[in-house]
Amino acid sequence: MSERGMVTAGLLILTPLALSLIALTMAAYLVLVADSRSRHFCRVELLRNQEEVARDLKALMDLNPRARALRHRRTIARAKLASAAAGSPAAMTAGAELAQVELEQKDLASKQQSLILRARSRSRAAPPKVLVDLHLRVREMQAAGAAKAWRASAKLASFELIAFPPASTTPDYYPGPGFPNGQEMSLTWSFPAESLLPAWLRPLAAASGLQVRAECSATLEKEKEKWVAKLRTARS
Repeated sequence: MSERGMVTAGLLILTPLALSLIALTMAAYLVLVADSRSRHFCRVELLRNQEEVARDLKALMDLNPRARALRHRRTIARAKLASAAAGSPAAMTAGAELAQVELEQKDLASKQQSLILRARSRSRAAPPKVLVDLHLRVREMQAAGAAKAWRASAKLASFELIAFPPASTTPDYYPGPGFPNGQEMSLTWSFPAESLLPAWLRPLAAASGLQVRAECSATLEKEKEKWVAKLRTARS
């Protein structure tokens, strides 16, 4: 065989290998980009929502001193009313004081419940909403005409609190010991890597069964007497 023939034969052997290497390199790059972008979006959005919840939690806990003051005033007013003679000016004054305190408690309780309802609603609604937005962003990265199988799940946060004293109209509210776990928002998702690739590369990725699998998670954790949004390490 001539030297030119040997070179031609060598090129025929090496060209498919080179193309395969290029294909694998491109596939790996596109998977890494899609994985990085989707995780970044998920983390940013979950943290943003947790920060909103943290603001409501702070506002709720900032009401605790007033709640305690009103409970104290109510106790004093009741004691005055109980010790005063029925129908006496002292009894009328104590009754008016008690009615005023109860009115202020009702107003404060409304503010407390409004903050709790808003934080709890966001805690439950945010993960599915972020998952929908994430799916839209992933679809923008996927190639036209590719199969776009998508599997995903979302863990909702509960925003569970301890009320003390529990029977009070205006208790103090505090996060309990299991609050960081209960407040965790997390998403998991996966889709076939081939959906990111141009048509000529899809058979290679499809044969490998390669999937993009990812997870992100955020919660609220206590840090120097403040509850702050924190990312959690993926468990898989």
